[in-house]
Amino acid sequence: MSHNGYGRTMRPAHSIFDGDTIFTMATGKIEADINVAGFLTVKTMERAVINAIKSAESAYGF
Repeated sequence: MSHNGYGRTMRPAHSIFDGDTIFTMATGKIEADINVAGFLTVKTMERAVINAIKSAESAYGF
């Protein structure tokens, strides 16, 4: 589900150029609805991409 955060922030998304590897980890300490957790990951990924873009510095004139 978190991959949908890419679709909200990149055009085109889901290509070979979007760096689409997402790693997750669970401890199992908190019980939660999988759908709610998935929806939250979408928003988290969306914010992470936007934050990365806003924080990026130019490299080699780009």
